[in-house]
Amino acid sequence: MNNTNSIRFSFTIVTLNCKGMNNNEKREKIFNILKAHHADIICLQETNTNTNIANYLTKYWQLDASWNFYTAILINNPKIHSVYFLASDNGRILNCKFYFQQKPFNIFNIYASPDKKGRLLFWQKFTLNYQENAFNLVVGDFNTILDPERDRYSLSQYVQDPSTKII
Repeated sequence: MNNTNSIRFSFTIVTLNCKGMNNNEKREKIFNILKAHHADIICLQETNTNTNIANYLTKYWQLDASWNFYTAILINNPKIHSVYFLASDNGRILNCKFYFQQKPFNIFNIYASPDKKGRLLFWQKFTLNYQENAFNLVVGDFNTILDPERDRYSLSQYVQDPSTKII
């Protein structure tokens, strides 16, 4: 039996906390690594880019891109179209709406504060403006451990972050 409701498509998203993109040598290395992975969409956190570098990098990238101090989203597939970016929370949330194979997508790239109080406040006021008829994806660096058994390997004792209860 042929299921006409099944949806089949494939694209790759890479997310990386790059801990700064202002150094030319580091930026070149990161770009080379990202190009080698052939990701369709690249989501970066902790870019630390000032306005001048952010503007330069947006122009440098050959396809749609948006950069700010905390986050960036780079489109790396020319079949992704009708791209729209919207930054909120001073750039800690970068939203990208686009179409791929006639399907709407909505990506939220997040860089939550590394500071415990700032992170808790961030998640307390966080709202997800998802699109009802789109594929909604939330990616990024939440700066907390959501599942300590799966997401953590350490000999030190785990202390639960209060923001995980909110997320």
